[in-house]
Order: sequence, then structure tokens, then C-alpha cells
Amino acid sequence: MKKPYAAAVAAAAVMLMVAPALLSATPVLDTQTPPVARPPAQARPERLSQLFPRPMIPPRAACRSAHWQGIDLSMAWLKGADCRDAQLQSARLIGTDFRKANLAGANMNSATMWNVELGEAWMYRASMVNASLTGAKMNGANMTQVDLAQADLRKARMKNTILAGANLSRANLEHADLTGANLENAILTNARLQYANLTGADLRNTLLEGANLTNAVGLSRKQLSQARLDETTLLPTYLGNSPLQSSGPTN
Repeated sequence: MKKPYAAAVAAAAVMLMVAPALLSATPVLDTQTPPVARPPAQARPERLSQLFPRPMIPPRAACRSAHWQGIDLSMAWLKGADCRDAQLQSARLIGTDFRKANLAGANMNSATMWNVELGEAWMYRASMVNASLTGAKMNGANMTQVDLAQADLRKARMKNTILAGANLSRANLEHADLTGANLENAILTNARLQYANLTGADLRNTLLEGANLTNAVGLSRKQLSQARLDETTLLPTYLGNSPLQSSGPTN
């Protein structure tokens, strides 16, 4: 009985001697989640603004005194916006909604504004020289002393629009609707008003020298008696060669 016991003791001693070596050689299984790979330091955003970029400010909130020459704001919603003194030369404003907006002193020279919405807008002393406003909707707008020289206003809707003291020299107003418009002291020298509707328009002291009113509708002798005409003014045929061509206020 002593020999088997001695053999067992010897075997146990051998196991104790080799156990550390076996444990060090056996790979340990890692049950933990491997670390997330991080981008190199140079690829990390340096500022929070790069990680969370600022939202774009809507145009109607940043319109006042903006320098947006040549910008494309077609179909933008700027209803009621404060766009005083905005610089919008040569801008594309096709179908843009400026209803009830404040555009006093704004510069829109040579802007493309087909079918623009300007109903009831405040446009005191705005400049729209050579602007393209075909089909523009301006009903009820206040355009006192606006400069619209050489502007294209064909088929524009200008019912009850205030154009007192406005400069419309050489403007194209063919087929425009000026029903009830206030054109007192406005300058319409050499303007094209063929087929324009001037029913009830206020023409007191309106300068119409060289204007073409051929086929204009809604004109009366009473209206023309208050305007300033000369022999170069072309009147509708239904008024004939009226002596009003050389009459009207002179001051």
C-alpha cells in the first residue's frame, strides 16, 4: 500500500511544479467589448461648430440691409419681412413672396422679378431701375417715389397701387392693370402704356410727355385734363385728336 501512495504524492508534486508554466501559456479569453477605434487626432473636429453646424438663418430674418447682389431667392417666403435698404441688384426673385414686406430704400436694380408678390408692400424710395417685373402682383403696394425707370412691367397688376412721385420714364407698362392707381406727380415720359387699364387712375400733374397711350383703356378727358401732355403724347383712338394734348397743369 505504501508504493501506490508514494507514486500519487510524487505525481501531485510534479503537477504543482508545472502548473504555473501551463497557466502562463494558456490564452485567456476576453469577454469584454473591444475598445472603439478612434479616428486620428487630426481628423477630429476641432470645434463644436464643426460637429454641430449652425442652422441656416432664414432669409426673412436677415433681410434688412443685406448685401445679396446676384442672389437667387426665387419662390422664397419673405412675407412681412423687414428688408429695408437691402442690396438686391441683379438678384433672381422669381415668384418671391414679398407681400406686406418693408422694402423702403431697397436696391433691386436689374433684378429678375417675374410674377413677384409685392401686394401691400411698403417700398418708399426703393430703386428698381431696369428691373424685369413681368406679371408682378403689386396691388395695394405703397411705391411712393420708387424709381422704376426702364423697368419691364408688362401685365403687372397694380390696382390701387400708390405711385405718387414715382419715376416710370421709359418703362414698359403694356397690358398693365393700373385701375385706381395713384400716379400723382409721377414721371411717365416716353413710357409704353398700350392696352394698359387706367380706369379711375389719379393722373394729377402726371408727366406724360412722349408717352404711348395707344389702345389704353379706361381713360377719360377729365383724367387727361389734369395730366401734363404735349404733342408727342399718343392718345387712344377713342379720344381722337383731343386738344388736351397740349394742356394740363404746368406747375
